[in-house]
Amino acid sequence: MTGYRPREQSIFHLGVDLGLRRDPTALALLEDATRLTGEFDHVQYVSRTERVLILRDLQRLPLETPYADLPAYLERYLEGPASWVSAGVQA
Repeated sequence: MTGYRPREQSIFHLGVDLGLRRDPTALALLEDATRLTGEFDHVQYVSRTERVLILRDLQRLPLETPYADLPAYLERYLEGPASWVSAGVQA
């Protein structure tokens, strides 16, 4: 009998906190990674994994950045090194 072998994987989240006059708009790129630990669970007969959250990037835009400029900024950001990110905007 062969045990279930989980695989390593990462999911990326982009959080946007909209600011304007007092608080700047902030972007946070978070990696939600599942990694193999190298250990084996002999009771459940599976390779053990761990879940790790890694803050990959944190940016602050200048105060009073117009909301109308944000879509173009986010488009450029997502085309950069983090082009594989799924974006979600929260106000």
